[in-house]
Parts: sequence; C-alpha cells; structure tokens
Amino acid sequence: MERWTRDSSAKRPRNTVHTRSVGSVSWDFGAIADVPAIAFAEDLIEAYPEAKVVLVERDLVEWYRSFNNIVIEHAWRPVMRLFAYLRPWFVGPIGSTHRRWIVGWIKAGSREQMRKLARPTFREHYELVRKVTPHERFCIPSSAKVLIQQ
Repeated sequence: MERWTRDSSAKRPRNTVHTRSVGSVSWDFGAIADVPAIAFAEDLIEAYPEAKVVLVERDLVEWYRSFNNIVIEHAWRPVMRLFAYLRPWFVGPIGSTHRRWIVGWIKAGSREQMRKLARPTFREHYELVRKVTPHERFCIPSSAKVLIQQ
C-alpha cells in the first residue's frame, strides 16, 4: 500500500510517473487490476513488456452506476475521513491512496467534479490502453472470445 500511496502522489493528471519506479515493484502477484493500478496503465504496460493485458470494457452506463454507488459516494463521505483518521493503521493508508488517485488521475477535488469527470476518464482509459498496448499482448478471456465470435 505504501508504494501505491507514494506513486499516486507522484501521478499527475493524464501523465505517467517514472516507469522505473513502477517497474521496480516486486510483489508476489500474478496480476493487478482496478484502482489505483488503472491510473498507471501506461507505466505498467511499458515496465512489464512480457505481461499480457486483459482489457474488459464494461457498458458505460452500468459501470458508472456501480462506480458512483461504490466509489464516489464513499470517497467523499465525512464519516469515512473520520474513520480513516481514527483507524490510521487500517483504513488510513487505503483512504489516502484512494484520495491521491482521485485527485491525481481523475483530477477531481469534490464529489461533483468526480461525477462530471468519471465518464470521460473511463473512455480515455480504454482509448489509452488500446493505443499503447501492442496487439499481440492483449489476452482476451475465453468467455469474451465466445461473445466476440457471436
């Protein structure tokens, strides 16, 4: 979590952090997904040239409904900030990291800004991943292949 917090602090809107920093991450994971990792898609794709990229694009309306209810609503609740303050060893690092990617990647400083910028950021993310990922590095899950063939 400390690595994500530090790198999220270095993240500037729509720019990359130093690939060397992201590429030096040595976790025991076979994959990473979701936030805050998506804010570093370009960095990670460059840092790990042998890695496969799975890009599962959801329906924008359904994604936004879920994102608003689960992320946006909770990210700006004063009670969540209070809870993070009172339980810094548990909630604090997670809340801090999420706040940083929200401000650095989405460029949102409020709930209203996040709602306004979420959809364009969603679209830009998928466009960016398609642009910077060589075709042969995409890995399409078998269930998605069935849907594509139909």
